[in-house]
Amino acid sequence: MIAEQSANKSQPPRLPTKPPKQESDSDNEILDGSSLLSWWKTKKSWDTLCEDLRLTGKGETKIIRIKAGQLYKAAQVYILLLSEHGSTLKEYTSELLCIADNLDKVSKGTKIAGITGGATTVAGGVAAAAGVILSPFTLGASLALTVVGVGVAAAGGVTGASAAIANKVNLSQDNKKIEQIFQEYTDLMVGIEDCLKFINEGMETLRQHDLSILSEARKESVRVAGVIELAATGGASAKAIETNSRVCGLIQGFALGMDFYYTQGKDGQKLKKGLESKFAKKIRKLADDLNDGLKELMQIKDLFIEHCPGE
Repeated sequence: MIAEQSANKSQPPRLPTKPPKQESDSDNEILDGSSLLSWWKTKKSWDTLCEDLRLTGKGETKIIRIKAGQLYKAAQVYILLLSEHGSTLKEYTSELLCIADNLDKVSKGTKIAGITGGATTVAGGVAAAAGVILSPFTLGASLALTVVGVGVAAAGGVTGASAAIANKVNLSQDNKKIEQIFQEYTDLMVGIEDCLKFINEGMETLRQHDLSILSEARKESVRVAGVIELAATGGASAKAIETNSRVCGLIQGFALGMDFYYTQGKDGQKLKKGLESKFAKKIRKLADDLNDGLKELMQIKDLFIEHCPGE
């Protein structure tokens, strides 16, 4: 009896059985910006997710619901990215337009300074020559005229030189600013494109299910129904990817074409003389094209909001 009691005491007490894990209701899941970005950084690829779902042996309707939940979150990430960075992208194109305006001003200012400086130099040269010619007859007065003439000519040279220096400084600053805008604009667009590619791939996996099963899955929740409707709209995300790629291509093409307008100087690259207005025109065309691309991306954002509204 004592031995039996001792044996019972040595055995650890039984732990209560864990309740079955409850699947979270996607319609009740609160998704703020922080949680969305945290999910985005740790999300599984569609190949990995589909393989995991296949191994679990879940029913097809349940699998569709899980896929739709991932797509819903990705759409929210896209909406978040455009909401946060849309105005920034717009500001970049506005800065490009300001640079174009500055190039036109530099071009016009240099021409005006050149005309003014040239006229002043000519006038000074004439005065100096007159002073030398008249010096035998007017003595001191003619020599004074010579001094004045030389001074005026020097002022003309200074005017032209000052314009050239200001031109060089402004163009150098504009070149650096353009490169910075291109880099930052592209960085933002790469993040947006990654999100669109994930959404497009997810929609393709969703469309692989039979229509009758998808129709049945729509009854699962409002979010699932919205995502399935979005997938049925066609290639909205594919079109957005095309737009995004086109925008990045425009920037890359423009950056490569800049070599035509710039030449290598002692202090780095400088804009070729006389090409300021032509370069400004190219920049304005690029800014307009970037704005058109941004409008298309914003339209996709509105489409996502319509089918996948946030809380």
